[in-house]
Amino acid sequence: MLVGDAGGGEAGLMQAMLRYAVLAALLLTAAVTDLRHHRIDNRLVMGGLLLAFAFHLLTPSTVGVWHGVLGMLLGFAMLLPFYLLRGMAAGDVKLMAMVGAFVGPSLVFWSAVATFLVGGVWAIAFVARRHAWSTLATNLRRISPCAVDKEVPIGTGAASLGRIPYAVAIFCGTIAVLAVEVVSG
Repeated sequence: MLVGDAGGGEAGLMQAMLRYAVLAALLLTAAVTDLRHHRIDNRLVMGGLLLAFAFHLLTPSTVGVWHGVLGMLLGFAMLLPFYLLRGMAAGDVKLMAMVGAFVGPSLVFWSAVATFLVGGVWAIAFVARRHAWSTLATNLRRISPCAVDKEVPIGTGAASLGRIPYAVAIFCGTIAVLAVEVVSG
């Protein structure tokens, strides 16, 4: 059953498709902004959260407010460790929380997994293009819990390989999961 389908029927399908279209538009806006300015506007994320919960309150859906809250928390929790390791910005974490508010915990889990796959492939291409494998290895040793040099705090002295606008990966991963959900739903 399509997530958001209120007991089946055309009305439930249309509600889910509208919710997915709004989410896709918000994610596309975030991706373009992140590509151009290397940031995700908090107003976009907060507006998206308000829209997600408005959908849940105003339309009957299997996602509902409680699942929206759980999805928001799971989306936030799945990306938070990467923020704490300085592997991504806070806006990326908040953006995945917004995705979770729209789609609930099950689909945000798979959206995050798909995002990690897209982001991982992009990161490998990014490092390969810059021929920066040794810098990558040094940075991975610094954040590893088994790091030999325990005197160097996380995030200090590591050379940055550059910024990847991760909202693009979040957009691609989430859209892929929603497409599979619509086709299989």
